[in-house]
This record gives sequence, C-alpha cells and structure tokens, in this order.
Amino acid sequence: MTRKLISWLGGATLLVWIAAPTIAAFIFCNNVNESSDDLLQASAEYRKPELIKVLNGKHVDQYNNHLPTYEKYWTYREQVINKYGVVLISEPEEGQQPFPDAPLSNGFWRNADYRVYTEEIQDGVYHRLAEPLDGRRTTIAKGALFVFLPTLVLLPFSLAVWWIVIRRSLRPIEVLRQQIGSRDGGNLSPMD
Repeated sequence: MTRKLISWLGGATLLVWIAAPTIAAFIFCNNVNESSDDLLQASAEYRKPELIKVLNGKHVDQYNNHLPTYEKYWTYREQVINKYGVVLISEPEEGQQPFPDAPLSNGFWRNADYRVYTEEIQDGVYHRLAEPLDGRRTTIAKGALFVFLPTLVLLPFSLAVWWIVIRRSLRPIEVLRQQIGSRDGGNLSPMD
C-alpha cells in the first residue's frame, strides 16, 4: 500500500512540477516575443521621419543619403526598398538586401535568422527593420533555465519528503498488519 501511494503521489507531483515550469516557460517565451515585436515596431516608427527626410533629400547631406550605422551598439538591420525591389537605403551595408523573401506589406515577417517589421512610409516605398533572432533565443533559453532549474533541484527533495511523510503516516497500519499476520485465526483478543 505504501509503495502504491508513494508512486501515485510521486507521479502526480512529478506531473505538476513539470507542467508548471513548462507553462511558465511558454508564457515567458510569448512575452519576450511580444515585447520584442513592440520594441521593433516602436523603433521603426521612431526612424520613420528621418528616413522620409533622406528620401525627400531634406536630410543633412553629411551622410550622403546614407544613415549612420549603430551596428556596434545596436542589433537592428534596416532597409528602405521600393515596390520594384530596389534597395534605396540599407544598413549595415549599402545595397545589401538581407530579406529578399519578406513581403512588401505592412506587418511582421520572420525567417530563420530575423524578425522583420515592414511599413510603407511613402507611396510604394517600404521601410524594413529587422532584429536578429539570436538575442531573443538567448533570452528565452536563459529564462527557461531559470524556470526549470529550481524544479530540477527541488523535485528529488520533494519526492524524498513524500516518501518520508507517507512511510511515517502509514507506520501504524504496518504495525497493525504485522500484528494481524502474527496471530492465528482463533486469537480474537483486542490489539493495541
């Protein structure tokens, strides 16, 4: 009876201890992606007025219609492309088209390496801002590790506590079983 009870409670505990951090990890992953998308979109909105100035030739010409790159400090890649696929502005390198499969429509798109936000900033001219997915993946992996690590440490401890508590709780039943087992069928005297 003790083994059966311990296995059922241990199995239930194991399921709960695995399900809870798994659900938490999925929620964390979703929140990281949602927050990163919000930041990507907000960054694109922030860059939009400067890009329009460059396209209209009203930008200070110190950059030769080429926006300064912040690659050393910033992970985003961006390009301005027209509806014919001609790259008008590209960072980090002029003329580079790192997202050839991204559709020319407003919204988000993703490939294996980038999450891309595209927005039409003028008629037939699109701004693409892309974030490499490595940063998101690293953040999610670290977060999942911090969620699962306590589980991996505490689960064996929890099962050991279950074992001790159940064995101690069922000790009187085990004593009664031994006393009954040591009697013959004719001994009906009261037991302790």
